[in-house]
Amino acid sequence: MKKLIFIFFVLIFAFSTGLAENPSIDQILDRHAEAIGGMEAIENFESVHMQAEVQLGNLAGSAETWFEKPGKFKLDMDLAIMQVEQGMYEGRMWMKDQTGTVRDMAGMEKKQFVTEYQLSNFSYLLDPEVRKSFTFKGVEEFDGKGCYVLEFKPPEGDKYTMFFDTLDYLVVGSRTTLQGIPVKSTSSDWRIVEGIKVPFKTVQDLGNPMLLTTITVTGIEVNEDIPDVVFIPPMSGTEKFRFVNDADSGSLEFTLNIHHIYIQVYVNGAGPFWFLLDSGAGMSILEKRIADSL
Repeated sequence: MKKLIFIFFVLIFAFSTGLAENPSIDQILDRHAEAIGGMEAIENFESVHMQAEVQLGNLAGSAETWFEKPGKFKLDMDLAIMQVEQGMYEGRMWMKDQTGTVRDMAGMEKKQFVTEYQLSNFSYLLDPEVRKSFTFKGVEEFDGKGCYVLEFKPPEGDKYTMFFDTLDYLVVGSRTTLQGIPVKSTSSDWRIVEGIKVPFKTVQDLGNPMLLTTITVTGIEVNEDIPDVVFIPPMSGTEKFRFVNDADSGSLEFTLNIHHIYIQVYVNGAGPFWFLLDSGAGMSILEKRIADSL
């Protein structure tokens, strides 16, 4: 009898998640668009300015993002010992590295930026050509919820897997890789802003507590005029780092943790503090010289 009951529930679950005909990619995206406010409301978003608090391991900081149609985007993140500044203006994708040098994005960092940009400005819903970048991967459980799984890989972008709740079609979370490291993101605390539902909390898990990142939105302004100066690449700043005695290389002890290089530093005699050197494609010239010399 117990075996029959078990088979009965298995058949019900299989029918609801697998044997029943799954919606098409366009149906999933259309229902998702309707769930977050409808296509008309989404199309009315001409610009967005968002502020957030960021907690990366033991580091606390802030982040601001701006986007404006067509083709303008800016991210500015400040974590005290680490700053991230990148954007897009007149087709140029640029970033300012830890030395204050402004350069064009390349390689993996550019691919990740392209994908994030297409998602942040709703192109994945509004542009029929961008919609062609989705592949249906089936039905899976994500954080206890049944989800339709779509893989998104826009032209010149990086692969990004999205999980849409089968009940309300909101995005429960995503999976991607960051410089070869698997990243699981969860989205929650959805709130309505100017007719659109927005997740006010995002948690990114890289498999290490030191790198666990929580992003909490603190403010959003919609359809306000954003001056072009926000998006225009800044001038390169003065060099913030140098080797002892103006040498062009050096050696030092370090800790390698999940493809990231950590060194101990002292700031104005205080410390030691752990300083992260990115071991991936986004290394600055100075960081690369340090890594090459180790």
